[in-house]
Amino acid sequence: ASGGRLDLLSTAAVDVGGDSSGGQIAIDAGAYAAVAGSLDASGGTAGSAGDVRVTCSGDSLITASVANGGTAGAGRGLIEIEACNLEFGGGALVRNDAAPGGGCRLTSHEQLTVGAGAEVTAAGSGNEFVIRTAAKPPIVSGLVTPAAVVTVNSALSACGTCGNGVVESGEMCDDASAAWQPGQPCSSMCTLLECGDPDGSGSRTATDALFVLKAAVGSAVCDPCLCDVDQSGGPTAVSATDALRVLRAAVGQPVPLFCGACPA
Repeated sequence: ASGGRLDLLSTAAVDVGGDSSGGQIAIDAGAYAAVAGSLDASGGTAGSAGDVRVTCSGDSLITASVANGGTAGAGRGLIEIEACNLEFGGGALVRNDAAPGGGCRLTSHEQLTVGAGAEVTAAGSGNEFVIRTAAKPPIVSGLVTPAAVVTVNSALSACGTCGNGVVESGEMCDDASAAWQPGQPCSSMCTLLECGDPDGSGSRTATDALFVLKAAVGSAVCDPCLCDVDQSGGPTAVSATDALRVLRAAVGQPVPLFCGACPA
C-alpha cells in the first residue's frame, strides 16, 4: 500500500502469514504514519518467513504488533521500518522470530525512540538501528533484545523543517503557521487533515460535527476544504447541513463526504 498519510487503527489487522511460507507486507506512507493494529508476515513452523517493510518520508508513530517468523536465510525474513522521526510508543511489539537470518532494521533520519512499554526483539540476525548522525543517538526506554547494533549512515537525507513555509520531503503542506488551530487544513506536523475532521483527531466524531456547526453560525473559522463536506460552495459554503452530514458519518451511517482540495 502507498499514500500520503497513513492511519492504521488499533482494530486493523494485516495478515499475510501462512501454514507454509509467509508473504510480504510493504507500506509506503509519504508524509506521516500512525501504525496501530497488527502486521504479521509469519510462515508456518516448517515454512519460510515473510518480509515486512514500512517506509515513511515524514514522521511515524508505531504502537502496533509487528510479527514475523519461520525459516529465513541470510538477508531474508526481515522487519524493516524507516521514517524521519521514528517512535515506538507504549504497547508497540516488534517481534521477529525468523531464524537464522531474520532481524529488525529500524532506520531514522532524525530521532529514533523506543519508548517505555515498547518491545523490539529479534531471534535471528538481531536488531540494527540506523541513524543519520551520531549527534542524535537512539533514545531507548523500552526493551530491545538483543541490544541493537547502531549504524551511522550519513547518506540518509535530512528531514524537512515544518513551519518554514516550504513544502519539503516528508510534508504534505507547510503554511508557515506559528501554531495550528482547529479548522486549519495544514496540521502542526505539516500533514493535510481529512475532509470532515477539522479537529485533526484522525476520525470523524461528534466533536467535529459541533465544530462545523460553530463555523456555520460564525463562532468558529473552518476552511471549506475541511468543513464544506457537500461542496456546496459560495459565501456560506459551511452550513448546518454540513454539520449534520459529519454527525451522521460519525455515528457510522454510510454518508459520503466530499470536500475540495486543500492548499499545500
